[in-house]
Parts: sequence; structure tokens; C-alpha cells
Amino acid sequence: MPLVSPFRTSFGVQEARDVLLVHVEATVDGVDVEGWGECAAHAEPFYNEEFTEAAALVLRRFLVQELADLGDGVTGESVAHACRQVKGYRAAKAGLEMAVLDAELRAAGRPLASRLGA
Repeated sequence: MPLVSPFRTSFGVQEARDVLLVHVEATVDGVDVEGWGECAAHAEPFYNEEFTEAAALVLRRFLVQELADLGDGVTGESVAHACRQVKGYRAAKAGLEMAVLDAELRAAGRPLASRLGA
């Protein structure tokens, strides 16, 4: 994804960014819904230890399975507890949590702003 303006840090200049989107499909009260979240990991492990390819692997191999093991009733609030066994990967976990929360809110017809108290 091209950035609106270059992002400059001590590591260099970034003009585009790889984006890892997390997509969740669920059925809530007989209604099919979807949710989207963004894993904000960087393409390379230069800023911190998490990077896009590793986050995608951890999501596929571990985190999604942890939620699947819960069965019905997964909520945005239950994601962190379900994924506690996997150490680190905060961006991957946050992307998954936001996707589940987005699906949950869409099913309820509520905007995220109302969930945050606005």
C-alpha cells in the first residue's frame, strides 16, 4: 500500500507498506457476518521482533486454531485469553481480536465508536 507521505525513521525511509489483513467469517444468530482487522507488523524485523511473514504464519498455524478450539461463542473479549499460550506476536493477536470484534459489532448493528464509548 503506498503511503500518503514517506515515513522516516532512523532505519530509513518507507514509501509503501505491506499490509496483513485478518478476515473472519462467522454466523451469529443465524446471520452470516464478516469482520476485518489489521495486523500492524512491519515487513522486516528491524523495529521489533514481529514481522509480516512471521505474523501470518503464527496466525494460520496457532492463533486461528486457538479460536477454533473454543467453538461457538467467540467474542472480541475472549480472543486475548484464548491466545495467551502463544508468546509475543502482539500485532497478530490484535489483528485477530479486531477482526472478531468487527464481526461481533456488525452482527449487533453497532459501530466501533459506540463500543469505545463515543
